[in-house]
Amino acid sequence: PFAATAATVERGRLRLALALAGGVAMWLVTGWPVGILLAVLVGAVAPTLVGAKARRQAVIDRTEAIAGWAEQLRDTIAAAAGLQEAVAVTARVAPAPIRPAVADLAAGMRRNSLAGELHRFSTRLDDPIGDQVAAALLLAAERRGDDLTRLLDDLADGARADATMRIRTETSRAQTY
Repeated sequence: PFAATAATVERGRLRLALALAGGVAMWLVTGWPVGILLAVLVGAVAPTLVGAKARRQAVIDRTEAIAGWAEQLRDTIAAAAGLQEAVAVTARVAPAPIRPAVADLAAGMRRNSLAGELHRFSTRLDDPIGDQVAAALLLAAERRGDDLTRLLDDLADGARADATMRIRTETSRAQTY
């Protein structure tokens, strides 16, 4: 919670600084009140517009990475590996966007409780699909879920469908831009 608040404060400061800089620059250059107002608005909105496409692409990449990792887990568990062993094995080959989070999960599982580590993993991913995978792993660990491979398969399919929908949305946005 604190990290999210600090990031929000930093974004607010950036917006305020850009808005003030734009307003002062327009006042010095033209002195025109409407121009000053427009410069303030552009400065306040600029952080949202700059890099928005890259942020949306990062979400798509993370969603596809989670789907790929769920499939890796499914296959490793189906090959008669336990949950903790499967996480440890897949940590080395997890898709790049989530590899640090998976490596931290694997390392933490050796030292701490599985529930706590899965919660930290879910928080670090900050993705609804990641939350579902973490919840499935936790339920499987606590209740010895026999159907974990099917559940991971379903979650991977859902993640791929979500990524596909986001890609289609980006395609339609590109036509608009």
